[in-house]
Amino acid sequence: MSHDAADARRPVAGLSLPPRTAVASVLGYLALGAAGLPVFAGSASALLGPTGGYLLGFLPGVYLIARLAGGNEASLSRQLLAAAAAATLILCVGVVWRATWLGHGIGFSVASGLVPFVIKELCSAVGVRPGALCTRRLAEKPASRQ
Repeated sequence: MSHDAADARRPVAGLSLPPRTAVASVLGYLALGAAGLPVFAGSASALLGPTGGYLLGFLPGVYLIARLAGGNEASLSRQLLAAAAAATLILCVGVVWRATWLGHGIGFSVASGLVPFVIKELCSAVGVRPGALCTRRLAEKPASRQ
């Protein structure tokens, strides 16, 4: 699995944007990759290979994080819970896709496509909040006049 495929930081848009806008941003990201632009680790074929489920899992993941986080005024614990839930959802979609694609069964896919990444992804999910706060603050900062 490529580093990019299960990167739970992609749905950070869900902490910064409303659900529909967050999903649209991920759709744009996936469309750019599908069109051949180098946004995925590897190539556009990543969407159709064994790691495609992780990439497609960003869609429900970003929606979930945006809904659970509940907007800009959400508490730290609510945002962390939302980020962890989204990371879990992305990994689960990816594992099921991987099992189907490779035909090795769910046990093999859990062992090769989930277990090695759980701690890293949950730590990434916790780490997305500072990035979301910085993005939000930059977006809210009025342009300086000269």
